[in-house]
Amino acid sequence: YWHLFLVGQGWTDEPDAATRRAGELADTAVAMAPNDARALTLASHVRAFLLKRPAEAAVLQDRALSINTNLAIAWCFSGFALSYLGDHQTSLVRMEKAIELSPSDPHLFFFQAAIIMPHLLLGQYQEAAAAGRKAIELNPWFSSAFKGCLSALGHLGPGKEAASVLARLLKLEPNFAVQDAVRRSPMTVAADIERYADGLRRAGLPEG
Repeated sequence: YWHLFLVGQGWTDEPDAATRRAGELADTAVAMAPNDARALTLASHVRAFLLKRPAEAAVLQDRALSINTNLAIAWCFSGFALSYLGDHQTSLVRMEKAIELSPSDPHLFFFQAAIIMPHLLLGQYQEAAAAGRKAIELNPWFSSAFKGCLSALGHLGPGKEAASVLARLLKLEPNFAVQDAVRRSPMTVAADIERYADGLRRAGLPEG
């Protein structure tokens, strides 16, 4: 789980090595606890986000949910996998289910940040920006929330808010650029990646 943040937040100088290690740990978790819903859902998100195998992850997420339908994080991560595959409407339903199940979750900022991208990729920029603002308020050190929010603001039209979000993002990840966003993205639909990247460009994020 912490390797997801290590790579996603840009905290490592060796992302490939961290990704490989996360994959090894995920495989070990599944082998040691094949009927543990939390182990399955965390392992599947490693496969979806870091290893960029969302179709495989979606199968594991469905198994995790069949074992424990009340595990909020499983609904959230399942939504991620579906969004990576381009099914943003179903993704939103699952992510909102996570918030419904655990409205006081210590990682509510993560659930709130999750719904930014499906809204963004559906062209619902106002909703994406609103979700981004909430996620940033809940955890101002979670850089992923700034990225999706920034793209939405870029599509809405660059202005003072976009400039502020951009400045705060670059304090967290000083070297982050559009090329990094594209390289890290596990999205499988080319148009989704381009929509995300285009919003970042419009908001003023450097290309590379």
